[in-house]
Amino acid sequence: MPDWTALKECGLFDALSESGREQFLPPGIFYWSGRAKKEADINATIGSAWGPAGEIGQQGASTTFYLPSLHTGFAGISPEQVFSYAPILGVASFRQTWREWILEKCRPSGRELADLISTPAVASGITGGIASVAGLFVTPGESITLPDRYWGNYNNVLVRNIGARITTYPFYDGKDFNVAAMKTAVDESLASQGKAVVLLNFPNNPTGFTPTAATAQQIAQALEQSAVESGKWVIAMCDDAYEGFTYTRDCLQHSIFAEIAGKRGVLAVKLDGISKEFLWYGGRVGCITFAVPETMVPRKDLVTGELEEKLSAVIRSSISNCNHPVQEIVADGIRDKLGALLAERARVIDVLAKRWEVYNREMEKADLAVLKPLASNSGFFALVDLVSAKAEEVAEILMTTHRVGVVPIAASGRQSLRIAFCSVPQENIPKMVDAVFAAAAEASRR
Repeated sequence: MPDWTALKECGLFDALSESGREQFLPPGIFYWSGRAKKEADINATIGSAWGPAGEIGQQGASTTFYLPSLHTGFAGISPEQVFSYAPILGVASFRQTWREWILEKCRPSGRELADLISTPAVASGITGGIASVAGLFVTPGESITLPDRYWGNYNNVLVRNIGARITTYPFYDGKDFNVAAMKTAVDESLASQGKAVVLLNFPNNPTGFTPTAATAQQIAQALEQSAVESGKWVIAMCDDAYEGFTYTRDCLQHSIFAEIAGKRGVLAVKLDGISKEFLWYGGRVGCITFAVPETMVPRKDLVTGELEEKLSAVIRSSISNCNHPVQEIVADGIRDKLGALLAERARVIDVLAKRWEVYNREMEKADLAVLKPLASNSGFFALVDLVSAKAEEVAEILMTTHRVGVVPIAASGRQSLRIAFCSVPQENIPKMVDAVFAAAAEASRR
């Protein structure tokens, strides 16, 4: 087992979970296959069929064997890029290209991040990335700090699978993010355990809210202050699933990762991917990127290298590796067609922005004695709180009487409806909102 010198010297080793401290990739198949690729004339290490293309009735040099009929859907990339295993941490060209893409996305922050961030590791979507990182840092029974408005699947990933406890604080302070409540919750976590693990999700699911740039800077400063005052690490996980989908100029236009990266005592972790950013939901390619404090820049490669070694063990022991051809296609797209991709995505964002505007205009008519729309400015969703009705009852009325589907949420003592305006054509939004009003009013009278 490696001795993890860099992680121990900077104190991050102590911030790992019990499982995370034990993770390492043993010198088995991948060690020997790596050597064989460089040193051997006959490679009998890889568990995939490989040989001269002529042996399977195809033209060209030696290749991973494949079914030619399946390759027709990936014209323009080689069979080797389609059918062979991807490396555990991802295809090298994709990882480097995604790193450059992160730097480009964060450039409007005005901060230079190149010296702070690792080369992204590939996960099975952002969900897989969250599970991998949480498993590294959270021992069962330890807490992860979240606002009280959060994606319901965190319960499955973090509580049921990892064994963590979720501790929450109020998301909103009026119509802004509640920085003070977050800091109090982080400080309480630091007082009760050896580190704090914080998960931030902007644009937020389910609220559709992103703080302003000024508030984002306050969040970053608060996390740094908590870490410095306690002398313990703060692990700040940034779930950036909906990055780029912002509809007002006053909200933060880039990931909050750019504000948190480099802060003293804070390990920032960016979790992003192609599902929403490039509208390839079934591609299941997410990325995990670490940013060290500025004080650790001289040792960044050593520290992040050891973290990646541990990630390799987690990924190898769970999903093994991720979708190879999707990584190749996205890497080529970012490298050669980024302008076209962004123009195509901008059209989608414009459509969603117009839906968001119509939704908010219609919601201004709400009877506040029945329901209360919450502040939103981004993402795919909006949230309303019900004053007295039960969320599931309202959702049932909407489904059976109005043929409108929404997601009921009963959490933190509240009854709410998550409304995905992203999937509702603009002309149908007024009808949908009217149905929500009617169903909420009916349920409130019962």
